[in-house]
Amino acid sequence: ARARDLVKDDPDTRELLKGQFDAILVDEFQDTDPLQGELLLFLAEAPGGRARRWEDVDPGPGRLFVVGDPKQSIYRFRGADIRAYESFTEHLKARGALACDLTTNFRSHEGLVKPVNDVFHQILTYEQWLQPAYKALSARPDRASPAGPAVELVLVTGAQSEEEKVDSDLSAAVQARWSADWVAAHCGPGKRPFKDVAMLFRTAARMRPFAAELKAAGLPFAVEAEGAYFGTPEVQDFLCLLRALAEPEDRVALAGLL
Repeated sequence: ARARDLVKDDPDTRELLKGQFDAILVDEFQDTDPLQGELLLFLAEAPGGRARRWEDVDPGPGRLFVVGDPKQSIYRFRGADIRAYESFTEHLKARGALACDLTTNFRSHEGLVKPVNDVFHQILTYEQWLQPAYKALSARPDRASPAGPAVELVLVTGAQSEEEKVDSDLSAAVQARWSADWVAAHCGPGKRPFKDVAMLFRTAARMRPFAAELKAAGLPFAVEAEGAYFGTPEVQDFLCLLRALAEPEDRVALAGLL
């Protein structure tokens, strides 16, 4: 706040600081909180400008370039939200900034992009200060779509407890069993290679029942979990083994190993 107040209330100091930057590039602009946004605008002001409020700042031509996606604005806990993002971007556009939408998906073919557009243009509807409008994606022209459907939606049943309530652990077990059966039916000798299949999880903890089912089915797999290496089942088993060898009386480690 004091840094913002310095450039806001002392035009001479602001002019000195502005002279240190020919251009400012900001990535992940949706994570910018209001104080940071004001500071950026004052530093990007055209030389000689002496605006007393960020709302009156005229950025110098070519001095500020920002890249952001308001759908990824998740830092609300420290003040960065879509309201701040839209306030600053609307201010820039009103002052003549050029707005460019990057809508080409360079990774996926039309068979994956089209279902995403079909679903999310119905879900992501514009609400001021709350939800940005969905902008349809386009596939890279040289990525050919495979023959037949590219997306299959699987609805998991049989994931309710005796009290007829959805049980997350039971649901995960049902999904894991189905996934292992699918891999066994579609991969292997005479079929597609096992390495063609990837399973994505939000957290390492969620992949454990899937790894257990793949292991029980005798299917080859590799686990990649950044930051959660010591929580993977294989490492936990090995640590239990080392603890049991180092201290035979450690009954918890022995039970974990068994």
